[in-house]
Amino acid sequence: MKLKTGAEIIHGMSALLIYIGLLVPLWSFAEQFDAEAVVIYLELASALSFYYYWRIAPWGTARYTCFGAALLIFAIIFRCLIIIDVLANGIDDREWPPSLPIYGSLAWLFIRGEMITQLGFVLTIAAWRIAVAGSIERLSLPRLAFTGVARSKLITLYGAALVITGLLGSDAVDFGGLQQIAGGVTFLGVAAIYLYASACVGRWRRFSMAVVLALPLCLAAMNSGMKEGIFLPLVPSFMILWRDFSRIEARAAMVVAALGVFAIGGLYANYVRTHIWTSGQHESPAQIAQAVYNSITQESFSEAMEGVMGRVNYAIAHAITMAVVDRNGFYFEEVYAPLPVVFIPRLLWPDKPVIQPGAAHTRRILGSSKDLSEMTSATAAGLYAEMYLGGGYLVMMLSAIVYGTLVGKLQLWVLRRLPPLATALMAYNLFYKSIRFDEVAVLYAYNGIILFVVTLWLVMRLLYPGYRPGRPEQSPGLRVPRASF
Repeated sequence: MKLKTGAEIIHGMSALLIYIGLLVPLWSFAEQFDAEAVVIYLELASALSFYYYWRIAPWGTARYTCFGAALLIFAIIFRCLIIIDVLANGIDDREWPPSLPIYGSLAWLFIRGEMITQLGFVLTIAAWRIAVAGSIERLSLPRLAFTGVARSKLITLYGAALVITGLLGSDAVDFGGLQQIAGGVTFLGVAAIYLYASACVGRWRRFSMAVVLALPLCLAAMNSGMKEGIFLPLVPSFMILWRDFSRIEARAAMVVAALGVFAIGGLYANYVRTHIWTSGQHESPAQIAQAVYNSITQESFSEAMEGVMGRVNYAIAHAITMAVVDRNGFYFEEVYAPLPVVFIPRLLWPDKPVIQPGAAHTRRILGSSKDLSEMTSATAAGLYAEMYLGGGYLVMMLSAIVYGTLVGKLQLWVLRRLPPLATALMAYNLFYKSIRFDEVAVLYAYNGIILFVVTLWLVMRLLYPGYRPGRPEQSPGLRVPRASF
């Protein structure tokens, strides 16, 4: 697909102009409305602007499955969830950090935070789209068909993920400096579930295969007490359902069901942390599940659901970050200065300083001078709000453009230098990351994508030891037809 750079700039700018146009009335009367009304209006304007961008941009057959389109789609979904959360739970009753003063009005903190986030999303997507240019359809998440050779590669990845997850859950092996690589291989194993199940004929067979393959990984991760480790293997099942059932009511039901599952998962994780970690006693996953089931009441489930909805409402995190800037100024040295450090593997630098962006942001909010090791909680700032925290509007805009360009160029490198299977695994990774894209810290956003490509390169070297770029016949078994979602 051909793309002129100017056309993509026009698409992004027109979406931003629509957003700004919708905000003009709010700027004039923001002080006259409460915070709930302001946030609802902001999120509605944001969703409409993103929808317009998604509709006019030239995605080709990748309008649901490429990185840029997925960012827009999930951003729209999350903004709808924020509106529901505000209508159900409000904002004024939420706990605002008592040590963090509000200069001006709370409404304007929300306006600034959401405008910065909107601008960041559009710049990242436009930069990525320009970087990948005509290769967009080849870089999207496809429906795949396999022969026995490619299936064997996926089975190998899945088996490696199962072994690593089991070792991590049992504490039998300390991966040390290879911890991040081990996590990357586990993620590739989960991606293999989606690609393997997608080859099955029949939507219910695809879904059943994804669930069957996910359950062993979920069970192996249950003693960790980490929700992401438990639910990550189930994401392929959700993606297959989403792809195969396109009616709006079916997809709405899926979102509600996913929120319910996350709420129960939160209860499970809390039980493990409060009863297993603190007491040191050992219980099997079945015993823990039974104990959690017996403890579920309408009140506890409602509280868990409220907690889940609060997690998806990043408007509050953005506003808090704006208040931190108003009080303390910018933090370039904390947001961007550690970037060179995070790219050095701990395997090569065992004493590398521990970088904790979440704990650092908690310390900034509290105005504390404690060491990061003494902070007992981590707080997310929001990706683009943190970019702004690192130096203002210009730094945020530059960082958003650089990140979008980096992702696009890395995708092209994988496409041209690694076997076709690597391109599909990369597309799955970016699709998954786009779900909760705004939650990641700046350091982890840059480090994560580069480390994933390094892990992908190492794994492909093992799976295809004789592979040479430009000779696709060396990676048989993979056929990529028209993308569909």
